Amino acid sequence: MLLQDKSTAIEHVETILKFKPHHAQALLIRGDIYRDSGDYERATQAYSEALKSTRFHAPIYGRLADSFKAQGKPTEAIQYYEKVVKSNPGEARAHLELGKLYSDEGRYLNSLKSLTTSIRLNPSVGEAYYFLAFVQKELGNRHEAIRNFEKFLSIEPSGTEAETVRDEIYFLKNGSNAN
Repeated sequence: MLLQDKSTAIEHVETILKFKPHHAQALLIRGDIYRDSGDYERATQAYSEALKSTRFHAPIYGRLADSFKAQGKPTEAIQYYEKVVKSNPGEARAHLELGKLYSDEGRYLNSLKSLTTSIRLNPSVGEAYYFLAFVQKELGNRHEAIRNFEKFLSIEPSGTEAETVRDEIYFLKNGSNAN
């Protein structure tokens, strides 16, 4: 049934775009369909077209950022996550994703700021504490790293990364920087 619904949606979107090629909502739906099927390049194209077709850019920035991230294009993803947080500073997930990407690029101070903001906006997301702890470890802030690893464990005690985090805490407490 789901495949039939998707096919119907595609047909409707393509019909709309045949008559109104710059219909922003139809372009967004087209992008979402491509994204959901894993075709991030075509999703990015559809979102970019939608961006040109509307003055309401904020909802599109996040979709573009996610698509670029999925394509392994961190520079472009960062560019659009920055636009998300500029247009909607209260978007905790965008701050989290931005912090992770900054960390991947070794931009630890930027990452620290984004991850801290993400936690302030939504303190119940363990993933933010997890990445913040690694950034603090990289910056040599051992005690803060331990505190945030422990906070991660309090939120996700049996999460997939729990054993890794327990090892990190052990090594940080015992003066080793094994990882």
